[in-house]
Amino acid sequence: MKGLKQADFFLQLGFLLLTGIAFITDDAEDLNPIIFVFGITFVQLVSIIVHTFAGAQPWKLSKWRKIHFYGILAIIALLIIATIQSSEARTGDKDDKYSMAGLGTMVFAAIPAVLLVLYYIIITWKEWRLIKNNSA
Repeated sequence: MKGLKQADFFLQLGFLLLTGIAFITDDAEDLNPIIFVFGITFVQLVSIIVHTFAGAQPWKLSKWRKIHFYGILAIIALLIIATIQSSEARTGDKDDKYSMAGLGTMVFAAIPAVLLVLYYIIITWKEWRLIKNNSA
């Protein structure tokens, strides 16, 4: 599990750095930040699934993971609300095909989503350090 946790941490950190570089360079042809955002999302999703099936481990920061889990549920709820908002909730003309009813809610959900990504990287780093120190 030590090797998996180490790979998990460094993959997440790598995708985070690549995403930052892609946003700074603003060159969508060579470094598209959306690809890196999906990459870090995929790595974290796989990590969450693996850790769910790993069961109770002495190094697992379960309280931290519970906070992350409830945060993810809140973001999913916000995204569901954003997608089912009725056309009456639009600020513009209801017949305007470019009016986006849930855009404000999605932007509101994006801020905690980014913070949860960073929080999960911290969880992974702390757990990796615990495994590393216990096995040394």
